[in-house]
Amino acid sequence: MEFTINYSDGRVTSITKEFNGQTEDGRKFTITANWNDWDDWNLMEDEVEFSDGDEKDGEIESIVEQFLEEMNE
Repeated sequence: MEFTINYSDGRVTSITKEFNGQTEDGRKFTITANWNDWDDWNLMEDEVEFSDGDEKDGEIESIVEQFLEEMNE
């Protein structure tokens, strides 16, 4: 049995990306978020990591809110 597959005509339905960010006082963090064509961008609080592990109370929730608000406009 023989098949023909059109590899040049694929479409993206899901992507996982890392985004780097920084707070006003210079602390760096990384966001790992997923996009799919039925839900747009998704991000959970455990997908935001500070490089020094020194996040402040409420900071991660604010980052998640800002990211989703800006990316899913």
